[in-house]
Amino acid sequence: MNKSAKWQQYKYAVAALIVIIIFCGFLFSYIAVAISASSRVAKPSIGPIQPTTGYYLTFRGNNSKIFVVSANVSSGFYPFDTRTSMGIINGKPSGSIAVTHGEPCVVINVTLRNDYSIQNLPPNQVTRYYNNGTVAPKSAQAYVSMTAELFSGNKEIDSIDLTHLDLPPDAWSETWMNGGDESTISIYLAVTNHEEITGFQLDTIWIGELPLA
Repeated sequence: MNKSAKWQQYKYAVAALIVIIIFCGFLFSYIAVAISASSRVAKPSIGPIQPTTGYYLTFRGNNSKIFVVSANVSSGFYPFDTRTSMGIINGKPSGSIAVTHGEPCVVINVTLRNDYSIQNLPPNQVTRYYNNGTVAPKSAQAYVSMTAELFSGNKEIDSIDLTHLDLPPDAWSETWMNGGDESTISIYLAVTNHEEITGFQLDTIWIGELPLA
């Protein structure tokens, strides 16, 4: 066999080796992602928890006028589209999987009532103007942003709020109410272990006339 034929065979062997290495890299990456996705969350184990009701949320160390009508916790599934860590780039999901549609999670449904009024305005008031430059009257409307913590006995359970993954490092559920109105929001939490959930705590992130930027 002449040198030219040997060189041709060598090039083919190198090309085949490169293809095999690339294929193995993709295969290992797929397996790693699959393992990560399957181990990232656990099916929640929820013990008997009494619904909480009849109290005002605390905000920055003081009682607010946002009344908790009811709060119930249950085991459920993430109802929205699959999300990735980098969102949609050029029309395609990018980055690692952050949460998968149908993924098991803890669902906390909270019904709130806005008891603020013109005489007792919500915090974080702003001065608003009409287009003609005159000052708009004050409003009892309130935006409420919140999340929750889970507990097994007195021990806090590691969890991830799946509600707004595009707002790291904090994630929260948000609602808006006029004075006297009620609104129900859902908080979706993923857990990474099988500890029994025996309690939860609502955490208020924001109450204000305008949403938290």
